Amino acid sequence: MNLENNFQTFHALKTLRSHGLRGIKLFDITESLISRIKYAAPSWSDFATQQQLQQLQSLIQKLIRFNYLPASYPTVTQIFNVLDSRLFKIVENNNNHVIHPLLPPIKTTTHNLRQRKHNYQVATQLTYQEKTFITFLYKSQSKLFPKYLSDILIEPKRPGSRSSSSRFFLTRVKHSFAKSAFAFSGPFLWNSLPTSLTTSPSLAKFRADLKTHLFSKFIKERC
Repeated sequence: MNLENNFQTFHALKTLRSHGLRGIKLFDITESLISRIKYAAPSWSDFATQQQLQQLQSLIQKLIRFNYLPASYPTVTQIFNVLDSRLFKIVENNNNHVIHPLLPPIKTTTHNLRQRKHNYQVATQLTYQEKTFITFLYKSQSKLFPKYLSDILIEPKRPGSRSSSSRFFLTRVKHSFAKSAFAFSGPFLWNSLPTSLTTSPSLAKFRADLKTHLFSKFIKERC
């Protein structure tokens, strides 16, 4: 790196500008004159001292200050990093490059993942019909359903019952197939939910809490 020759370029640049050379054309000529800094930079840049790097940077800053280079021109460190990355990509992609054998072998990593796929379903997840029943009950209890629908869908609570106001009275059934009816399965599913869930302040929070409850129950059963 002959810094004295680099500083001598100022006289040539000053002469060119005095003859009317401006803008991008002047930048291109300046770039070509200082290209010796970039020549084989990956081979010697790591051996340059901090003082030498500062001298190179001061040269670039001076060229920028006199408008021989644009203000966005990269620093010496950025120039060397770009050149190093460019050389590495060339060596990496060219098997015949003289430096390619010095690269470390390609590392292959294998992961011991589960053999079977997850079915993305929770074991205790309710069916669509059961979810619909529970949602109807919440809407009815929260006065979100018209009264005539509530009277049809919801079995009235037993008068004088000491149970919580968020619980529903279960009708007696004589046959097992009758348990699938809404009058029985709806209140049965609802009463199996915790009170903190059935007393949710809004339908959106109730649905979110219901999903959280099902996943928590699933995790407890698996642990």
